[in-house]
Amino acid sequence: MNLPHWLRPVPHAWTILKTAWSVRIMIAASLLMIMEPLISSALQSITFDSIWVNMAVALAIGLTGFAATWARVVFQQKLHDKIAEKERQDAGRQDNQF
Repeated sequence: MNLPHWLRPVPHAWTILKTAWSVRIMIAASLLMIMEPLISSALQSITFDSIWVNMAVALAIGLTGFAATWARVVFQQKLHDKIAEKERQDAGRQDNQF
């Protein structure tokens, strides 16, 4: 069965997940977004009912998203080099099999 191109796994997906900081930071941002209502409720019950708590949580989420974008731009070349090295290793293994 042929899958559409957008459902096919990315080559070297585990290498990308282990190496790419942007992916890790985006996972953290996603978790913050999911937990935002819980964090806001917990902080407001501990402190006092204030808009500053909601703004602080929103700021943390925004900064995390910005950090993921920054990591993507800054560390992209290192990730590209790591994947190229992995592909060379895979090509060497295929050459040895024949």
